Amino acid sequence: MKTFRILLALLTLLFLNSCGTQKAAVNSADNGPVIQTKFFGARFEDSPWRVYNKINRYRPIKEDDGSFTIIRQDFGGCNWHFVEMSFVEDMFYRINFQQEFKTESAAKSRFDSIYGMLRVKYGEMEVNNEGDGFTYTDAATNVVSIRVHPGTSKSGQEFWYCDLSYCSGAGLLIMFLKSLNEI
Repeated sequence: MKTFRILLALLTLLFLNSCGTQKAAVNSADNGPVIQTKFFGARFEDSPWRVYNKINRYRPIKEDDGSFTIIRQDFGGCNWHFVEMSFVEDMFYRINFQQEFKTESAAKSRFDSIYGMLRVKYGEMEVNNEGDGFTYTDAATNVVSIRVHPGTSKSGQEFWYCDLSYCSGAGLLIMFLKSLNEI
């Protein structure tokens, strides 16, 4: 299993570099800062069972369609209404923090605050594919992104959302390879 993950990480690095992935400005001799990969005691690539046991000690978790959800969680100096942890091939690969706002200006205020902290921590960030936020990719192809977007809640209300996401490079590669099989 460890050999598989090492191979997967190497393939991820090769794939993302060959696709022209842009990296943030390097601000140290060791290829720049490393993106956080541990959240609430659980690490990227942990099994769902391990993640559940680590986090459920502190916060109740809801399991929904292969992902875990925490309601109302502090992280990065902010309170987030919704936190979702996603898995691929029984491996924790993504965590998304989300807060809804009634107005675009309120969502952008949260965005500006988080974006400022990310810039201090990681350096320059690239505009993401959707054009509504920014992304930083580290040397291990882990990704952190921040974005603001309109959306509709499960109850049908219109909100503006601020999302902060962290993704494992290995998990992103698996998701990409799975998407190729669906074509």
